Amino acid sequence: MPKGWVFLANAKFGKKGKEKRIKAEIVNILKQFFLNRNLNPKNKRTAKEMHKELLRFMHAREIEEDNVLQLTTIQNWIGRYAREFNREGTAIMLETFKAIGSSLNSKN
Repeated sequence: MPKGWVFLANAKFGKKGKEKRIKAEIVNILKQFFLNRNLNPKNKRTAKEMHKELLRFMHAREIEEDNVLQLTTIQNWIGRYAREFNREGTAIMLETFKAIGSSLNSKN
């Protein structure tokens, strides 16, 4: 280990959470791409195609150049959103089953 690693003066604080956030406008566009692919598998877009679409929006001046995400950022966003989407869908289905089960039990 390098010398001096224990000293408070050498510690790096305040770096967490300083990375660039994805703008809400871009998140909404990505969600539309994702949800369209769930409704119709023929409309499935890869992260690369989503990136090209964001570039097209930039060239049409619908979004700013700074808001075009890197390909790896889009890939990571798809993974996070897919997990969140599945988790929420599962929770909704469980609540539905509980409601159906409780209504069936009250009829007996």
